[in-house]
Amino acid sequence: HDALRPLAHHELIRRRLFLCSQPHPIIIMSTSPIHAPADAATTASNATRSPSPRFHTVLREFMTFVHQRSETYPKEHVFPDDELTPITPQHVCDYLSVKAYGKQNAGVYDKLVITPGNVDFQMKAINYFMPHNDMDWNDEAMVGNPVKSAQVKLFMNKVKRAGAAATSGVKVKAKDLILPPETGDE
Repeated sequence: HDALRPLAHHELIRRRLFLCSQPHPIIIMSTSPIHAPADAATTASNATRSPSPRFHTVLREFMTFVHQRSETYPKEHVFPDDELTPITPQHVCDYLSVKAYGKQNAGVYDKLVITPGNVDFQMKAINYFMPHNDMDWNDEAMVGNPVKSAQVKLFMNKVKRAGAAATSGVKVKAKDLILPPETGDE
């Protein structure tokens, strides 16, 4: 009986090494009931990831906010690419501001109502469903993934600095929390 134990352990290690060397299973995002990508390139970019069930809830809440609906979209609602493509970085920042600060136009001295990690999760959930989630946002052409825009990155840095200041007890200068003015044709 003891002679079989080392052999079984050796076999178990061999099988683990074999399984680790195999490619990971692919989960096609188009099976998701909440979003159906329009093209194969988008499906391929999301093929190896499986969303958290909470991601669907965040997307429904976000789209309800963007479309200014009084009721949240039902669980079975599907958001086609033509509903997601018009999303801009401003939509994302406004939504995240409401989540982070409890209001859309948060000021320098407003305090976070949720943790920066929670805001980051909201951002990642929105990012997951964007049609061009592997592409940076192009301000001039207004195409790409709005979550990967400079505007959203600056907003998230502001949230992280505010969160760090709140947890450390260190006073942060107001100028460190102010977002720089948007660049563009104004």
